[in-house]
Amino acid sequence: MSSQPNLAAFEHDLHSEVEKLPLELFEEIVSYLDIPTIKKLSRVSSVFRKACIPLFFRNLVLSGDSSVRSTEILATFKERTLVPSLRKVELRGLKEDLSQALLAWCTRVRTIKIEECLVGNTSILPSLIILYDLELSNLTFASADDYFQLLTSLPPTLKKLAVSGNTFLESKLISYAVGRRIEVEHLQTESAEDLSLLLRDDCPISLKSLRVAHVSQASPHDLEPLVQSTPHLIDLKIDIKKPEDRPASFPLTRLKYLTVMDRTRPPNTVIQLFSTPDIASPLEVVNFSMLVSGWLSGLRRLVVAFSHPQSCKLKQVNITLLQSDSNIRISRAVLNDHARLAERGLEAA
Repeated sequence: MSSQPNLAAFEHDLHSEVEKLPLELFEEIVSYLDIPTIKKLSRVSSVFRKACIPLFFRNLVLSGDSSVRSTEILATFKERTLVPSLRKVELRGLKEDLSQALLAWCTRVRTIKIEECLVGNTSILPSLIILYDLELSNLTFASADDYFQLLTSLPPTLKKLAVSGNTFLESKLISYAVGRRIEVEHLQTESAEDLSLLLRDDCPISLKSLRVAHVSQASPHDLEPLVQSTPHLIDLKIDIKKPEDRPASFPLTRLKYLTVMDRTRPPNTVIQLFSTPDIASPLEVVNFSMLVSGWLSGLRRLVVAFSHPQSCKLKQVNITLLQSDSNIRISRAVLNDHARLAERGLEAA
C-alpha cells in the first residue's frame, strides 16, 4: 500500500497543529530562519503568510536628509504587527531621538551603525541583547564620561567595534570607575584620538581578546602598547600620513597579516619593522601601499628587509602604488603595472 496518503494526512495534521500555536511563539520560532526558508513557509497557508510577511524585512536605513521624515516612516510601521525582525540598522543624520520608537523592531539586531545623529539615539544600544557589530561615527557627546557610560552599557555579546570622529563638548575625563568590561575581537578606529581613549586603563572596552585591529593614523606611542597588550592579535592595519606618525617598532611575533598604507617619503615603515631583531615572525601576508615617487629605491630596501630570517613564513606580499601630492598624475593602469613589477622583484629575491 502506498504511503503517500498517510504522508499527506500527516503534513495536513502538522500544519493544523502549527497554526494553533500562539502567534508570539510562532514568530519567535520563525525569526531564527533565513529569508528563503521564511518565504517558502509563507506559501503554506494564509495563516503562515500573515505571520511571515513582517519577517521578510531584516535591514533598515533611516536617513535624516530624506525628503520623508523618519517619524512619518515609523508611524507607517506602527500599523504593522510589531515583530523584532530587524537584524541590521543604519541611522544617519537623525536630528531627533527615535530610539524608543525603533526598539520594538530592534531587540534582535546584530549590526547597527549610528552616524552623525543626535546622541540620544544611542540609548537604544543597551536593549540590543544580541548585538555583535557596532559603529559609532561623528557623534557629539556631552563629555568623555558620557561616552564611557555608554560603552559600559553595551551588551556582552558585542565583538566588533568601530569608532570614528566622535567629539566631546567637555573634553576633560576624570578617572572612570570600571565595572565589567566588554571584550571585543575586532576594532576599527580612524584617528589617534579614537584609539587613545580605548587604550585607557579605565576604559570599559577590553582589548585582551582582540584579533583584528584596523587603526588608521594611530599615534606611534599607542601602536606599540596596543600590539603588546593584545596577545591574540593576528591582523593589523595601519595608515601613516606624516613622518612623525611612523611607529619606531612593535613586535611581529604574533601577527599573521599586516597592512600598511605609508604616505610618507621615503616609505620606511615596513622596512624598519622588518629590520629589527632576528626573531622569527609568523607573518604570512603583507599588504603595503606607498607613494609612487621613489618606489624603485623603496623596492630595493623591501627586498633586503623581507630576506631576513624572521620572514621565513611570509607567503604573499601585495604592493599598491599611490598617487603623490605632486601635479604629475599617473593612470591607475600604469600604477598597477609598476606594482606588479615590484611584486615580481620581491618574488625573484
